[in-house]
Amino acid sequence: MKLNFEKFFTGKVEANGYMIFFYPKKRKKDVKVLFSGNFKNNSLILLEKYYENNIKASSRKWHFQKFSDDHFIGNEKNIVSPFKLIIKNNSLEMNYKFKTQFKNFSFNVYVEDQMYLINKNTIINKTRISKCHITIAETLLLYKKL
Repeated sequence: MKLNFEKFFTGKVEANGYMIFFYPKKRKKDVKVLFSGNFKNNSLILLEKYYENNIKASSRKWHFQKFSDDHFIGNEKNIVSPFKLIIKNNSLEMNYKFKTQFKNFSFNVYVEDQMYLINKNTIINKTRISKCHITIAETLLLYKKL
């Protein structure tokens, strides 16, 4: 089964799972993400509402430009520069630098996203977040197309 990125994320998608933070101390947070996507003119606009432990933590507006069935360029206001999204059969990978903050300290982290299509309505996602090649957090999420 081949992953069709724009078809999966057009409409409503819900992701649930957890994030483990390793610094400054190890802790785990429940994560829920609600997506609403619209694909038009080879462009996917993806609205995201992100919750940690049932508290809304952020909203984002992602832009993905389709160049082929296997290649998109993505961006969002907290992304340092546009990034490639590459699809290989039933999986995708995207890596980018993300602007974030902890307390009053702002910094960039490196994000490595890997998604794997389980069936036409389910994706499993593993994300590694690092700074200076040191893993500071990881997520494991299950995406369901609604």
